[in-house]
Order: sequence, then structure tokens, then C-alpha cells
Amino acid sequence: MDLLDLEVDETSTVELDDVFEQPLMGDDGKQITAVVYGPGSKQYQRAKTSQSNRYLRRLAKKGSNAEATSEERIAEDANLLTACTLSFSSNFTYGGKPASECIAEIYRNPKLGYLGEQVAKHIAEWSNFTKESTNS
Repeated sequence: MDLLDLEVDETSTVELDDVFEQPLMGDDGKQITAVVYGPGSKQYQRAKTSQSNRYLRRLAKKGSNAEATSEERIAEDANLLTACTLSFSSNFTYGGKPASECIAEIYRNPKLGYLGEQVAKHIAEWSNFTKESTNS
């Protein structure tokens, strides 16, 4: 067996649900999706490195009491998810604009936090980026 045959894909599609865990349907009647970069991608690796570097700078600045505020935590999570989201499907908008133009704003909106949680959970699962994955 050649291990290179087991490499994961760089991206995967997440089918998003509403807050009641029902499929989130777009204007065209199809489920809203996000295409995301996975843990094996350069985009994900850069985003995680940036996140770690920001933490280390905060630690150096604040010392051992470097806990993030809730606002900083939301921003950190949003930054990571924004960097790891290639696009949203074109069947919905955010404030009248195409959703793919508002990725950061969507993830920074705490009232839409259930979307970011779904994307983060999907990205964290290596199996979602395999060729056999059903991309849920």
C-alpha cells in the first residue's frame, strides 16, 4: 500500500442546518452549503499558525493571565473559520449581499453562531476530507 493513496482532500462541502437541526434551505429550495478547507490544507495550517501566534503575543503582553475575553474568543473563532471557508453557496444572502462576500461577518455574528459551530465541527473531522466522505 502507498500512503500517498490515503491523502485527504483539501476541501469538503458542509451542508448547513438551521438552529433546529433541520436542513437550511436557500432561495432556490436547495440546502445551503459551505466549501471549507480541511486540516490537511495549507490554508488551514496558515490559519492555525496565525491563531497560535496571536495567542503567544497575547501571552507575552499579558503574562500568565492571558485568558481571552468573550469578544476576543468570537473574533479568534471567526478568523479561523473565515480563513478556512472558500465559499458559501449562492442561494442565500447576508444583509442583501451574496453570502460569499460576507463570510467574516457571518461568523462574527453571535446570533448565527450555530452556523460557525457546524463548520468548525466539520473541519475538525479528518474523515470529512476523504474521497469516501459523503460531505455532510
